[in-house]
Amino acid sequence: MSHRGPCEASGCGSRTRLLLAMLVAVCCSLAARADVGLVVETPTGLLGFLSDVGHASVWLSRGCLDATGHIQFCEHTSGLVLTSTSYWPNPGAAAIPANLFFLGESSTVHGGPAATWESTLAGAYPDVPAEQGQKYLGRAWRRSLRVVRFSTTAAEDRSAIARIEAERPSYHYSYGHRNCAYYAQSVLQHYLGGSFHGDRVLEFGVVTPRSVERALKRNLKQQGTPLQTIAFRGRFWHAWREPPRNICEAAVLDPKYAIPMLIYQPYLYAGFAGCYGLIRILAITNSVPSESFLPGAVTGKASSREQDTREAFQQLVREPDQTSSETVIASE
Repeated sequence: MSHRGPCEASGCGSRTRLLLAMLVAVCCSLAARADVGLVVETPTGLLGFLSDVGHASVWLSRGCLDATGHIQFCEHTSGLVLTSTSYWPNPGAAAIPANLFFLGESSTVHGGPAATWESTLAGAYPDVPAEQGQKYLGRAWRRSLRVVRFSTTAAEDRSAIARIEAERPSYHYSYGHRNCAYYAQSVLQHYLGGSFHGDRVLEFGVVTPRSVERALKRNLKQQGTPLQTIAFRGRFWHAWREPPRNICEAAVLDPKYAIPMLIYQPYLYAGFAGCYGLIRILAITNSVPSESFLPGAVTGKASSREQDTREAFQQLVREPDQTSSETVIASE
């Protein structure tokens, strides 16, 4: 009679191989996790006061920039921000490493935004002068902003980044029809489908940052996809400004519209107030999943605006094996 050991009797080797395969699959799936975020900046400056201009961009956590200004898929970076503006060479759209876009900092550069641009991105974008390029650096210090982010997979990112890069050089900016929000919407469509779009009905036919933000939250809610909003407080004198959700909100809350109507057309103001109240009731009734605003709502403590901004950025880019958020330039 032969005597088999416990492993032979129970198929121990097969079970071990199965467990190892499952472990590898789980590890690979975790490594493939990534995030995409809609960046919504509040209005600033005279143009912002006159026309409620905010700004919209898209942050890709697994995008990076090569030495010639092309984007590609990269793991373990702070990501990059895609944005379209009137001061970028037309056609084209900007791709800025996230730490430069949000904070405008590089550990090896001193001398202000223009010097930072010359030392980091001027080689990748030789057609962009430093006085224009510096406008893409340190956005979180000049105005408050928030990032509405959701999870994607590495496969989705690889496919989307390839298509985005193919389209980026030929994008034509125009304020009324193909503005920053329209471009952000077109980038998000690579993840959410061509049917994704902001509602233009209450925006005079223009795609606005807030309309894209509303559409994104609504789309993610319908799909049952969790979202998180990370808020950067910005400077105090810009923190109160928010792009209006719609024309009714602008008429009721924006002083440049509200004060003249209250003086000369109070009944018209009352009509807009009723419209705004109805929209807010509908918004509450169809509320999106709860959002965590960082860092105050999470840390539970008051801190300086500079510390808040840095903590928000670290929360945005942090991943388990990431300890640095320096600019990543992909190797050729």
